[in-house]
Amino acid sequence: MNRTRVSIRPLALGLPLLALTVVAGACGTTEEERLCLEMADRLARATDRCSAGTYDAVFRAFEATAGGCDNVKRVRDPAALQGACFDYFEGVACADLLAAGQDPAKLPSACHSQLLR
Repeated sequence: MNRTRVSIRPLALGLPLLALTVVAGACGTTEEERLCLEMADRLARATDRCSAGTYDAVFRAFEATAGGCDNVKRVRDPAALQGACFDYFEGVACADLLAAGQDPAKLPSACHSQLLR
C-alpha cells in the first residue's frame, strides 16, 4: 500500500496547528466521512478556544489536508478516534495544544494515522 503523510501546521496569525496524518489506502463509507468531519470540528473548536486560529479557517484547513472528508475511505481505529482522541481535544490545556502543534508526537497515539484515503 502506498502511504502519503500529510500534516497541517500554519494557520491564522502564523500559529502552528496540530499535525494530523492522512494515509492513502482502502475503501469506505459515509461513517468515515462523518468521523473526519467530527475530527475537523473538534480540532477547530479546541484551536478557536485557545485563540490559535479561527474555527472556520482550522476546519477548512483540516478538511483540505485530509483531501476532503468525502475522500476518507477508512478510519484506522474508530473507537480510539472517538474515545481518547476526541476526548483529548475536549479537555486539552491550551499550552498542551500549542505544544502538540510544534511537536505532533505530543498528540495521543489515538489521533495518529487515523484517516485513510
